[in-house]
Amino acid sequence: MRISKVTFIFGLFIIVSAAFMGQVGSFISGKLGKPYFELLIGILFLLSAAGLILYLKRAGLGKIKLSIFLAVFMAGFLFAWHLDILVERIHLLEYGLLGWLAIRDSLGEGKKIIKASIFSALFILGISIVDETFQWWLPYRVGDVRDVVFNEVGGLWGISLFLISVANWRTRVRS
Repeated sequence: MRISKVTFIFGLFIIVSAAFMGQVGSFISGKLGKPYFELLIGILFLLSAAGLILYLKRAGLGKIKLSIFLAVFMAGFLFAWHLDILVERIHLLEYGLLGWLAIRDSLGEGKKIIKASIFSALFILGISIVDETFQWWLPYRVGDVRDVVFNEVGGLWGISLFLISVANWRTRVRS
Protein backbone atom coordinates (compact mmCIF):
# COMPACT_ATOMS: atom_id res chain seq x y z
CA MET A 1 0.00 0.00 0.00
CA ARG A 2 1.13 3.51 -0.71
CA ILE A 3 0.53 6.98 0.71
CA SER A 4 1.00 9.95 -1.62
CA LYS A 5 3.47 12.73 -0.90
CA VAL A 6 0.60 15.16 -0.34
CA THR A 7 -0.98 12.92 2.31
CA PHE A 8 2.36 12.25 3.99
CA ILE A 9 3.24 15.96 4.04
CA PHE A 10 -0.18 16.81 5.46
CA GLY A 11 0.39 14.21 8.22
CA LEU A 12 3.79 15.77 8.95
CA PHE A 13 2.17 19.22 9.00
CA ILE A 14 -0.29 18.03 11.65
CA ILE A 15 2.62 16.82 13.79
CA VAL A 16 4.88 19.86 13.30
CA SER A 17 2.04 22.36 13.67
CA ALA A 18 1.63 21.24 17.28
CA ALA A 19 4.67 23.41 18.01
CA PHE A 20 3.15 26.66 16.73
CA MET A 21 -0.59 26.45 15.98
CA GLY A 22 -1.53 27.11 19.61
CA GLN A 23 0.28 30.43 19.44
CA VAL A 24 -1.23 31.26 16.03
CA GLY A 25 -4.71 30.45 17.34
CA SER A 26 -4.15 32.53 20.47
CA PHE A 27 -2.92 35.47 18.40
CA ILE A 28 -5.92 35.40 16.05
CA SER A 29 -8.31 34.79 18.94
CA GLY A 30 -6.78 37.72 20.82
CA LYS A 31 -7.22 40.02 17.83
CA LEU A 32 -10.77 38.92 16.95
CA GLY A 33 -12.06 37.77 20.32
CA LYS A 34 -12.85 34.15 21.09
CA PRO A 35 -16.50 34.16 19.88
CA TYR A 36 -15.53 35.69 16.53
CA PHE A 37 -12.58 33.33 16.18
CA GLU A 38 -14.86 30.34 16.68
CA LEU A 39 -17.33 31.84 14.23
CA LEU A 40 -14.51 32.31 11.69
CA ILE A 41 -13.48 28.66 12.06
CA GLY A 42 -17.12 27.57 11.62
CA ILE A 43 -17.54 29.72 8.50
CA LEU A 44 -14.32 28.39 6.96
CA PHE A 45 -15.43 24.84 7.70
CA LEU A 46 -18.89 25.40 6.20
CA LEU A 47 -17.39 27.00 3.08
CA SER A 48 -15.14 23.95 2.70
CA ALA A 49 -18.17 21.72 3.18
CA ALA A 50 -20.08 23.64 0.50
CA GLY A 51 -17.17 23.17 -1.91
CA LEU A 52 -17.08 19.46 -1.11
CA ILE A 53 -20.82 19.14 -1.68
CA LEU A 54 -20.55 20.91 -5.04
CA TYR A 55 -17.73 18.54 -5.98
CA LEU A 56 -19.82 15.52 -5.00
CA LYS A 57 -22.86 16.89 -6.83
CA ARG A 58 -20.81 17.33 -10.01
CA ALA A 59 -19.41 13.84 -9.56
CA GLY A 60 -22.92 12.53 -10.08
CA LEU A 61 -23.67 11.39 -6.55
CA GLY A 62 -27.28 10.29 -6.37
CA LYS A 63 -29.74 11.76 -3.90
CA ILE A 64 -29.56 8.80 -1.53
CA LYS A 65 -25.75 8.71 -1.41
CA LEU A 66 -25.63 12.48 -1.06
CA SER A 67 -28.14 12.31 1.81
CA ILE A 68 -26.15 9.59 3.60
CA PHE A 69 -22.93 11.50 3.01
CA LEU A 70 -24.46 14.69 4.44
CA ALA A 71 -25.84 12.83 7.47
CA VAL A 72 -22.43 11.31 8.31
CA PHE A 73 -20.72 14.62 7.59
CA MET A 74 -23.06 16.57 9.87
CA ALA A 75 -22.79 13.95 12.62
CA GLY A 76 -18.99 14.40 12.62
CA PHE A 77 -19.27 18.18 12.43
CA LEU A 78 -21.74 18.32 15.34
CA PHE A 79 -19.56 15.96 17.38
CA ALA A 80 -16.56 18.22 16.72
CA TRP A 81 -18.48 21.38 17.49
CA HIS A 82 -19.60 20.04 20.88
CA LEU A 83 -16.05 19.41 22.06
CA ASP A 84 -15.13 21.96 24.71
CA ILE A 85 -11.58 22.62 23.56
CA LEU A 86 -11.23 24.35 20.18
CA VAL A 87 -7.94 22.58 19.41
CA GLU A 88 -9.69 19.21 19.75
CA ARG A 89 -12.35 20.36 17.27
CA ILE A 90 -9.71 21.36 14.77
CA HIS A 91 -7.79 18.12 15.30
CA LEU A 92 -10.90 16.08 14.63
CA LEU A 93 -11.42 17.93 11.36
CA GLU A 94 -7.72 17.71 10.39
CA TYR A 95 -7.67 13.99 11.00
CA GLY A 96 -10.91 13.65 9.04
CA LEU A 97 -9.14 15.17 6.05
CA LEU A 98 -6.13 12.94 6.68
CA GLY A 99 -8.43 9.89 6.69
CA TRP A 100 -10.02 11.02 3.41
CA LEU A 101 -6.61 11.46 1.78
CA ALA A 102 -5.20 8.18 3.14
CA ILE A 103 -8.08 6.01 1.94
CA ARG A 104 -8.10 7.81 -1.42
CA ASP A 105 -4.43 6.95 -1.85
CA SER A 106 -4.87 3.36 -0.70
CA LEU A 107 -7.84 2.66 -2.96
CA GLY A 108 -6.12 4.39 -5.86
CA GLU A 109 -4.00 1.30 -6.31
CA GLY A 110 -7.09 -0.86 -6.87
CA LYS A 111 -6.74 -2.61 -3.53
CA LYS A 112 -9.60 -4.18 -1.64
CA ILE A 113 -11.67 -1.82 0.50
CA ILE A 114 -11.05 -3.70 3.76
CA LYS A 115 -7.27 -3.84 3.32
CA ALA A 116 -7.15 -0.20 2.23
CA SER A 117 -9.31 0.85 5.20
CA ILE A 118 -7.16 -1.02 7.72
CA PHE A 119 -3.98 0.38 6.18
CA SER A 120 -5.41 3.91 6.25
CA ALA A 121 -6.59 3.56 9.87
CA LEU A 122 -3.13 2.31 10.90
CA PHE A 123 -1.47 5.20 9.05
CA ILE A 124 -3.69 7.67 10.90
CA LEU A 125 -2.97 5.92 14.19
CA GLY A 126 0.77 6.19 13.53
CA ILE A 127 0.55 9.91 12.75
CA SER A 128 -1.60 10.43 15.83
CA ILE A 129 0.80 8.61 18.14
CA VAL A 130 3.77 10.59 16.81
CA ASP A 131 1.74 13.82 17.11
CA GLU A 132 0.78 13.19 20.73
CA THR A 133 4.29 12.02 21.65
CA PHE A 134 5.70 15.22 20.15
CA GLN A 135 3.16 17.27 22.13
CA TRP A 136 4.17 15.43 25.29
CA TRP A 137 7.71 16.76 24.87
CA LEU A 138 6.64 20.35 24.20
CA PRO A 139 6.66 22.52 27.34
CA TYR A 140 3.37 24.29 26.53
CA ARG A 141 1.39 21.32 25.13
CA VAL A 142 0.01 18.12 26.58
CA GLY A 143 0.14 14.73 24.91
CA ASP A 144 -2.73 12.46 25.91
CA VAL A 145 -3.86 8.96 24.98
CA ARG A 146 -7.46 10.24 24.79
CA ASP A 147 -6.36 12.58 22.01
CA VAL A 148 -5.07 9.60 20.04
CA VAL A 149 -8.58 8.15 20.26
CA PHE A 150 -10.16 11.47 19.17
CA ASN A 151 -7.73 11.70 16.28
CA GLU A 152 -8.50 8.16 15.18
CA VAL A 153 -12.24 8.87 15.34
CA GLY A 154 -11.65 11.88 13.08
CA GLY A 155 -9.64 9.73 10.68
CA LEU A 156 -12.31 7.03 10.60
CA TRP A 157 -14.89 9.73 9.93
CA GLY A 158 -12.89 10.89 6.90
CA ILE A 159 -12.44 7.31 5.70
CA SER A 160 -16.16 6.62 5.95
CA LEU A 161 -17.03 9.85 4.10
CA PHE A 162 -14.70 8.93 1.25
CA LEU A 163 -16.06 5.39 1.04
CA ILE A 164 -19.64 6.70 0.93
CA SER A 165 -18.70 9.09 -1.86
CA VAL A 166 -17.18 6.38 -4.06
CA ALA A 167 -19.41 3.44 -3.15
CA ASN A 168 -20.88 1.63 -6.09
CA TRP A 169 -24.35 0.83 -4.84
CA ARG A 170 -26.45 -0.87 -7.44
CA THR A 171 -30.15 -1.32 -7.02
CA ARG A 172 -31.30 -4.75 -8.00
CA VAL A 173 -34.82 -4.95 -9.30
CA ARG A 174 -36.39 -8.36 -9.45
CA SER A 175 -38.61 -8.95 -12.39
